[in-house]
Amino acid sequence: MKIQNDELLHSYLFRAHKTHGIFDYSNIVNSKGGWKSFPAVLPETLHLYPSIDEKTVLDKLLRIHATSVPKKMFEYDFGFRKDLEYFFTQKDYSYSSMIRVSKTVSIRFCDACIKEHIRELGYGIIEESWFHYTSCSIHNKPLYILQVNSRSSAVEQLSQALRGELPVSAKSSPNFFQNYFTKEFFEHELIHAPCLFDAFSNFIKYVSKTKHAKRMLGKSYSSNREMGQRYLLEHVYLYLKKSRPRLLNKYWQKYAQTIQVSSGVLDKNAFTVEMVKFSNANCRDCEHMRCVVKYGDS
Repeated sequence: MKIQNDELLHSYLFRAHKTHGIFDYSNIVNSKGGWKSFPAVLPETLHLYPSIDEKTVLDKLLRIHATSVPKKMFEYDFGFRKDLEYFFTQKDYSYSSMIRVSKTVSIRFCDACIKEHIRELGYGIIEESWFHYTSCSIHNKPLYILQVNSRSSAVEQLSQALRGELPVSAKSSPNFFQNYFTKEFFEHELIHAPCLFDAFSNFIKYVSKTKHAKRMLGKSYSSNREMGQRYLLEHVYLYLKKSRPRLLNKYWQKYAQTIQVSSGVLDKNAFTVEMVKFSNANCRDCEHMRCVVKYGDS
């Protein structure tokens, strides 16, 4: 089975269950009849998804806000790998992420879009944008919402909707307003390794002691402790990038090295993340447990 580019992960799993005669939908729909905020593969059915791409799954989890990747320069939150692992195995899930699992998301759909899917694909799908919004930007009308209170009712009536039928519980979403689903802010950020943070911090400490430190750094820094704070070092980096690009480029070209780190879960080489490390550091001897290299090797 192929997952469509704009298809919600829940929809893909739901179709797979229908196709293979699986009657347990607890990994997709919760007991209240809504989408689970974090879908997952039933461990005993993993063999049914031999062609599923881990990078695609990660991107789709990001688009429904079920996980996140580091967005700040020296941020080392690599919980996305644990979230990806949970999607495939439902194991080793941290308590902080469990908060997201408990949320209920209403099942919404556009009947006109589903009929178009059936004509084009031969089957209906639930689109990703419907997970977040209450209106269809294609047909400029409110989405339908399944007003059910149990998993069994949701499964039955969602099956009807995906066949192009209008379930009896389907009502137009309240508070209709036009909206558009954007993917721009889900782009992966470049990851900076802890070893580069240490090296860049030492470099700024050195510069801060020179005669023209204030002119080069934009202000005076009074202590080494300041240079050990991530947000402040990112501020200095951005200042140098804008006001002292030659100084920054000279350092970056010599000491910063971009590498690709294998980060797949089922297959380590399924996808890579791009990371900038200190060029003199040896990843095999790395002592930084927060580094994505360590997660990739786990």
